[in-house]
Amino acid sequence: MLSVDGSSNQQGSGAGIVLEGPNGVLIEQALRFAFKANNNQAEYEALIAGMLLAKEMGAQSLLVKSDSQLVTGQVTGEYQAKDPQMAAYLKYVQVLKGAFATFELVHVVPAGYPGSSLCVACPRELWHLRSAPSVNT
Repeated sequence: MLSVDGSSNQQGSGAGIVLEGPNGVLIEQALRFAFKANNNQAEYEALIAGMLLAKEMGAQSLLVKSDSQLVTGQVTGEYQAKDPQMAAYLKYVQVLKGAFATFELVHVVPAGYPGSSLCVACPRELWHLRSAPSVNT
């Protein structure tokens, strides 16, 4: 299971990722973005980074939990991605989904799940810096 959360404010943006593997193994990552990103972009960046991590770890099936109603709705087809940048993120996520035999993305309430506010709570010395967005428009 993968839990992701992205956030953005005047001080910057980042993402938190918690990947739960077999036998209770947890991999936690906090990302700090060196590029300007709004909250929706940060949410997509969190999802993409988590999917890439799960792929790298050899996951075959992936259940993803996100607190972003917009991202979840776009990926599941409930919402359209009208903004060109959101459409580019969605297209990349659709490609990444092909790496997994099964993939499910579910919307969760913002607090109380792994990944919630991880990007804010993690000490700065543990942040991984991302210098560029995952997609270009």
